[in-house]
Amino acid sequence: SDGLGRPVDLSAAVSSGQSALEADWFISNLPDRAIGLEAVDLMLITNSDTGQLTPSQRDAIRNWVFGGGHLIVTGGSRWEETAAGVSGLLPFVPSDSELSSDFGDLSGLAGSSTVPTSINAVIARGTLAENSLVLASSEAGEPLAARHTMGYGLVDYLSFDPASQPFLVWDGMKSIWFSLVSSRDVRPGWSYGFLNLRQGYNAVEILPGVTALPEALAMVGFLLFYVVLIGPVNYFILSRL
Repeated sequence: SDGLGRPVDLSAAVSSGQSALEADWFISNLPDRAIGLEAVDLMLITNSDTGQLTPSQRDAIRNWVFGGGHLIVTGGSRWEETAAGVSGLLPFVPSDSELSSDFGDLSGLAGSSTVPTSINAVIARGTLAENSLVLASSEAGEPLAARHTMGYGLVDYLSFDPASQPFLVWDGMKSIWFSLVSSRDVRPGWSYGFLNLRQGYNAVEILPGVTALPEALAMVGFLLFYVVLIGPVNYFILSRL
């Protein structure tokens, strides 16, 4: 977020027995390589001008999502600048906004929490991307929450601003965060690559005609070449010098 202080508290978006560690970032804090985001499970972009993202930062976020990251982007009154640099990743691409009081469908994401009837907030309007899922919508059919998968990762878009009133003090938002975080599919273990090199070698060696080491004849040939190189060839070159 561009603002000072934490606009949204995500500490409740964890299962029992787990804990969450949050970091507050500006756009300038985002790494320009996906490896710098490996320790991050969830990234929330809200009320921030993503148009300031460098090409390297945008690629890092995209690669992080494809590798299994969970990105959530919000709308509200600052929908345009918040989506400016990440629109290609969003399940719902905003193009306009309107004032709405129809948020009743959020109760499905919030569990048993009743949505306040006094809500009157700005929501982003736009186009639903292909293969995207609407998690909640207004009676007029405008998505309030949308989702799609990218590689092993997930991208959610909230068309409203959860950091604005009355969402900021509504207890149901905690349930919505938990619902978004806990409803993603479990990532298959094989997608993480080889975490144990010894097991990796064993897996390679059981393949027919494949071994982790070169063929014996190739190794003998390399050793002979090496001995000749550091012996007579090296001696000849040094003697000429």
